[in-house]
Amino acid sequence: MQISSDIINKPSIKRHYGQKMISGYPESLIEFEKTVFTKNIETLKKAWPYLSFDLILNNIDWLEILPLNLTNIHIDWLIKNIRPQSFLNMINQHYTKVGCISISTFINDTFEQLEKLIKQNVEVSAPKRWRLIDFHDHVSYLYLKNNSKNNKLQTIIEPYKKDNYLLSQPKESIEIIIWGKKVKNCVASYEERIGESIWIFFIEKDGIPLYTVETDMNHYHIKQIVSQCNGSVDSVGRDFAQALILEAVGKK
Repeated sequence: MQISSDIINKPSIKRHYGQKMISGYPESLIEFEKTVFTKNIETLKKAWPYLSFDLILNNIDWLEILPLNLTNIHIDWLIKNIRPQSFLNMINQHYTKVGCISISTFINDTFEQLEKLIKQNVEVSAPKRWRLIDFHDHVSYLYLKNNSKNNKLQTIIEPYKKDNYLLSQPKESIEIIIWGKKVKNCVASYEERIGESIWIFFIEKDGIPLYTVETDMNHYHIKQIVSQCNGSVDSVGRDFAQALILEAVGKK
């Protein structure tokens, strides 16, 4: 494609890969990165034909190693809902935080669900904020809402904020499913026991999931607490979570 060959032959791009070659980068890796980069540019140009070269250059670090597997359905939706700068910046910010492997799975999951929703004729609006986490959660919420049975769950507190922490309880099945997907644990399997033999609490810090907590019914003592991916929580974290729960319950 002429567009991609024009881009790859730009002096600044040639210099970028030339410097990699001088620094000892394997030639095979450079060729791989060039292939991913040019395919991504071709994909982006389908959505935004006049994508600026400066914007491409500013995002080259992830554009050369993170394939954008976007279909025409995705592209049509992007054209209607987001500017190219916002899209590239959204991915770049997340990539800077988590790296290639984690973000690749995140992006693929988001766009797979987005395409399924569009094929189901579900109206998918733009998220309130163009951060990849918000975009993913927005699409996941709509997908689960339209493809999962949603039950009301019992709660004993309203969301409780203290400093930069937020304590909450799931009010519907969809909330516990989404939380489980975000933190990669099986908390959704506890749904039938909520309000019968246990309570479930979620703790976030600065808007990021921190702990998933199970307590008994009457005294709200912690029976089980885990961090993301069912990671263990030390005694300091456990004591903090226990105190926060008791404080919130005492103020309900």
